[in-house]
Amino acid sequence: MWLYIDLLSMAAPSYTTDLTDLLTDMPLTTGWTALGGGAGGLVAPETDFFIQGSNCISKAGWSSATKGMIYNMGSGQTVAGGKAIFMWIYYWAPNSMATETNGGMQLLIGSATSAFKQWYIRGSDTLVYGGWVCAVVDPTITADATTGSPTATLQYFGAQANIPSSGPSKGQPLGIDAIRHGRDFTCTNGDVANGYATFSGAAAYNDDVSRRYGQIQAIDGGFLQQGRFLMGTPSTAVDFRDSNKTILVARTNKVSASFNTFEVQNALSRVDWTNISLSALGTTARGNFVTTDNADINFDSCAFTDLGIFGFQSNSTILSSTFRRCNLITQTLAAFTNCAFDSTNDSIKALLVNDPSKISACSFISGGTKHAIEISVPGTYTFSGNTFSGYGSTGTADAAIYNNSGGAVTLNITGGGDASPTYRNGAGASTTIVAAVDLTVTVVDKNNAPIQNAQTAIYLSSSDAELMNEDTDINGIAAASYSGSTPANIYVRIRKSSTGSTKYYPASTTGTITASGFSATITLIEDTTA
Repeated sequence: MWLYIDLLSMAAPSYTTDLTDLLTDMPLTTGWTALGGGAGGLVAPETDFFIQGSNCISKAGWSSATKGMIYNMGSGQTVAGGKAIFMWIYYWAPNSMATETNGGMQLLIGSATSAFKQWYIRGSDTLVYGGWVCAVVDPTITADATTGSPTATLQYFGAQANIPSSGPSKGQPLGIDAIRHGRDFTCTNGDVANGYATFSGAAAYNDDVSRRYGQIQAIDGGFLQQGRFLMGTPSTAVDFRDSNKTILVARTNKVSASFNTFEVQNALSRVDWTNISLSALGTTARGNFVTTDNADINFDSCAFTDLGIFGFQSNSTILSSTFRRCNLITQTLAAFTNCAFDSTNDSIKALLVNDPSKISACSFISGGTKHAIEISVPGTYTFSGNTFSGYGSTGTADAAIYNNSGGAVTLNITGGGDASPTYRNGAGASTTIVAAVDLTVTVVDKNNAPIQNAQTAIYLSSSDAELMNEDTDINGIAAASYSGSTPANIYVRIRKSSTGSTKYYPASTTGTITASGFSATITLIEDTTA
């Protein structure tokens, strides 16, 4: 809606996290247990290749075994529902690991050194170049393997690597750094005087060596995101504006589908994204966009690829943006103009719509099955400039439009869109497609110069019903659309005799609306006696 809120005078943008530190400093090996033997190979503090703070713990190399280390927190830890363990894990000889499905790199959580669950995080096929990984695991997600008989107590945390044959014979290839739990990275405040909240600002806060949360980190060419990225809170709005950025949603397979989310809270918040590219690297938690409160949200020229669900509200305006292979997009009165919906990952439709009149000049491309649009509210709507490609015939499960409103829907097609999109009716629903045509009257003077603010009206000859009553614009044009039957005989009346401006004699003419519409140019003669 482009509602300007600068005058609210917030403050400089603020960034925070809900991650709780479990272990961020490793000055000693006390509390650590070597798994698979090799306790003498544990080094703490490891100061050569830590990722945050000033140290980590490392383990000497090995071959033909699964080894690692696990830490006793001293008591059971509580990980709130929907949240996860964030653990930095490092292995610098990735080619020697097993593949991910065979447990190359594993995150461990358990109740004893001999009783823990194992989640497979990476492997030689998915960590090709090695390096630090901020692994996230929701402990309620089914583990890939189990050692011993762990209880529900979450007290021991660690990592191990499966090296099926030759591994490094020197150095400390395995490292563990900060261990935390949580999910949310929050942006609040921001204004024109102090600067807006941005992805760059968020990453700068996240990436400080004293933090390195792994929630929104800068990478070559963009940013890597995981967890919930909150813009605004119930108590504090945000003014978040950014452009020309690329964000990748991390591949997080050991969490719930909704774990990775961009969420807007507080109705006073404003979020402007221009030319933002957002893509998912994984398929489990693809990255949702949630509008919790009806904030001022504006997307322009953005690209969303392989993401999860999108939910908007009436103060959302989406312009010239592409949604490619995303899950369900829910309109809730948001305005979509000149957008492209290319395939869908939803089981039924790409876009759930409760006001089709706010979907205009959009293109829908079928992935081979499913609907483009599902309409949920009966009514009569102008449906302007929308096109559909690759959808099935009327009545089929892949027709372009699915009327699931339980009532009558009439779509008056205007603006050059597909004149007869196919449709399917749900229970109790009926659909009428009316292809509207354009009515255009151009008003000029004797020198062929356009006349602005000439009152122009068109009426049906058969009933005197008014079809248009508009003032001409700066180009001398008055326009409307007509959804009735054709051919239709009409009469046209034009006048301009406003006080203080050039006056003209009224003019009238007749014509016919055809299947192509109606267009006429009318010349007004100046009234020099008025």
